[in-house]
Amino acid sequence: MCMHPAAASSKMTRQTLPWVPLIVSLFACFGDAVVAIMLYPMLPYMVQDFGIPRDQVGFYVGMLGTCYNLLQVPASAFWGKMSDIFGRKRVLMTGQLTLMTATACLGLSSSFGAALAARCLAGALNGNNAVTRAALRDITLPSQRAKAFSLFGLMLSVAFGIAPLFGSFLARPIDAFPSLKGTFLEEYPYLLPCIVADAMVLAGLVGLCWFPADPASYVARFTQHTVEPLVLEDGSESRQNSGGDGGGDAGGGDDGGDGDGDGDGGNINAAEHRRRCRTQPSLRAPLLDGSSPAC
Repeated sequence: MCMHPAAASSKMTRQTLPWVPLIVSLFACFGDAVVAIMLYPMLPYMVQDFGIPRDQVGFYVGMLGTCYNLLQVPASAFWGKMSDIFGRKRVLMTGQLTLMTATACLGLSSSFGAALAARCLAGALNGNNAVTRAALRDITLPSQRAKAFSLFGLMLSVAFGIAPLFGSFLARPIDAFPSLKGTFLEEYPYLLPCIVADAMVLAGLVGLCWFPADPASYVARFTQHTVEPLVLEDGSESRQNSGGDGGGDAGGGDDGGDGDGDGDGGNINAAEHRRRCRTQPSLRAPLLDGSSPAC
């Protein structure tokens, strides 16, 4: 028999998400999103303070606000390729470091050219938004990815919601707190929101220390060779035996089966067996007891 897609998705075994690498990768992307958005409320004031004529402020605001996102297009492809070669963890940590440096330079900028260069460097030397998506795919099983990517969207929504508050409330703090006159915040009125954004990026960088260097091996250990049930059109379930010892699991359905499976897949045909071997790394990894893997 063939597997019914709707039945398979409804009866699929629910496995625990790998919360530690999932949270640290999402938080790394959270800092990236905050840096990307927090600039917009303070852009018109920043451009005016750089001495741009009032009738040209709109053009320069658009230029400074757009350069980061434009450079993210080629940067995402480049850093995604680098993550395939050198690993997700190294590239994510490199992106966090370059993003922190460029954001600090933005807060210390005293001219439009310096601010534009800092913003361009932040966009070109960081592709974490794309690499994080690849990392989420690496650390989750197919049945877990819908939930993992929904959490990714939730994290971006939260970042887009609070980031403008940093740019609006923390920029030019001398206007709200005259007692700060004479401090470095008077000379650099847009440094404070950049410092707060950098603190979030730094937290994401520290969290990445707990991201697995080899996601495939991590998934194999984390799942501990758990195999999801194959749901047939008649509503019965058939499991592939990960140890190859056959018996009731391979041959039976909901009624316990007749135990005539031979351990090589039971009701699962050869094509389905090959598909599972490709998509589930745990089936290719050696078992904890030293026995041969299922694939």
